[in-house]
Amino acid sequence: MPSAASGLTFTNTLSPLAAAGNPNLMNGSGVAAGDVDGDGRCDLYFCNIAGTNALFRNLGNWRFENITAAAGVLCPNWTSSGAVFADLEGDRDLDLLITTLGSGVHAFRNDGKGHFREVTAEVGLTSNTGSTSMALADVDGDGDLDLYVANYGALSVLRAGGRAEVKKIKGQWVVQGPHAHRLRYVDGRMEEVGEVDVLYLNDGKGHFTAAPWNSPRFLDATGKPKPPPPDYGLSVQMRDLTGDGAPEIYVCNDFQTLDRLWLNDGTGNFREASFLNLRKFPFSSMGVDFADLDRDGEMDFIAVEMAGSTHARRMNQVTGIQFLPNVPGRFDYRPEVNRNALYRANGDNSWSEVADFAGVSATDWSWQPVFLDVDLDGFEDLLVINGMMYDIQDRDTLAKIRTLGKQTDAAARTNLLAYPPYPSPKSAFRNRGDFTFEDRAKQWGLDVSSIAQGIALADFDNDGDLDLAINNLNDGAMIFRNECTAPPPPRATRRAIAQYGRDRRPDPRPRGPDGSKPRDHCWRTLSLSR
Repeated sequence: MPSAASGLTFTNTLSPLAAAGNPNLMNGSGVAAGDVDGDGRCDLYFCNIAGTNALFRNLGNWRFENITAAAGVLCPNWTSSGAVFADLEGDRDLDLLITTLGSGVHAFRNDGKGHFREVTAEVGLTSNTGSTSMALADVDGDGDLDLYVANYGALSVLRAGGRAEVKKIKGQWVVQGPHAHRLRYVDGRMEEVGEVDVLYLNDGKGHFTAAPWNSPRFLDATGKPKPPPPDYGLSVQMRDLTGDGAPEIYVCNDFQTLDRLWLNDGTGNFREASFLNLRKFPFSSMGVDFADLDRDGEMDFIAVEMAGSTHARRMNQVTGIQFLPNVPGRFDYRPEVNRNALYRANGDNSWSEVADFAGVSATDWSWQPVFLDVDLDGFEDLLVINGMMYDIQDRDTLAKIRTLGKQTDAAARTNLLAYPPYPSPKSAFRNRGDFTFEDRAKQWGLDVSSIAQGIALADFDNDGDLDLAINNLNDGAMIFRNECTAPPPPRATRRAIAQYGRDRRPDPRPRGPDGSKPRDHCWRTLSLSR
């Protein structure tokens, strides 16, 4: 929908120099959807990584009004990375949570009329983490929403040209300096890590307490208390994957930090999935979503990565994985792959990875997948938003930079600007119902190139289908109206109806001695039951 007509005039801005000074800012920002004033229409909140956020009130008929200042949620220069609307204290209106790079999560309480007051300290969420994503669910079954925050890091220390001292203490090399908690000295080289995620438990009144690591709350796959993992958390979702009514937690982690699937025991205590539950992960996992893709009653899911959608693009991408050969009989490791991973549930709390078979393994630099039934045929289809400010995986640019020889720290920080931009057309796949997908981006009007990093699904015009809102980096926000009308019958039903019509014609075959019809007619009639 045109921004001039809708009134959605918002741009998530980031300057090249700011990106060079802190590449973590290029991870972009999200968008949240919810009815903040109780008028029955879904409103939108866009985050800005280096500017002012924006709340748009839905006026109906695809018109929106910017009410950010009046609502009290401008949040200027917060490096806002994500947002979610949720009822934190059970008063039946939507409060607002915002993640930031450097000041953690901020909480705003809604007065029920769309006016907000910041209550971060009051509800126990004050922190200085570089947070990127949130998920809310009742993990312990006490009737309120608990909060999981995925942390990444406020600053990219090494990629921004940072340095640290290393000192040998009692025979061990120890990193010194203000960024020591983010750096490790491993095998003679400096390695950067992320920040530890936090699970906040709600007391029922909207006050949160962080659940401890190294305790029975989080156990590793062997059942031992899990030390705090300094992961690069990019996205998190909670869903009931095992069918016991308690939500599991899936966290997408960047770089060398593995994704985490935490299995809930039903009381809010979690155990990390074993190597036999999941056999592989994407290397730089960016986003995840869930759906029962084949209607077998089990939850399937996809985690997206950065593999190019064309052969030429993939051949030009630098990968950070050192591939290891598969050894028959070995199961105590979990290989990582430079592509999307689609997991099909096996029905025993394990999942088989089938992205290549399904045809959805490569969707360019992908940030978030979403499942929704676009054509209303009964099967969830797949949409993926993608793009990057600079294609830092470009082999040609890397080769040119290496010819420059040794550089000063100041010069090295500007190398980022030599890489080409990487806007991409969005990916859209139709679910055929047999765990294979076909490309429908052009037919569905989604083959629009941009750097899209946040997406929200909502019925903005109350016509019964889900529309899309997308937050782009250095480009205007986009909103897509879903024009799907009454669906045609599913293909299996169409075939059955056609066959039934043929069955109603006079059958040329001879009848039996008693005048009965050939018996193979019965299965054709029964096929209508599908």
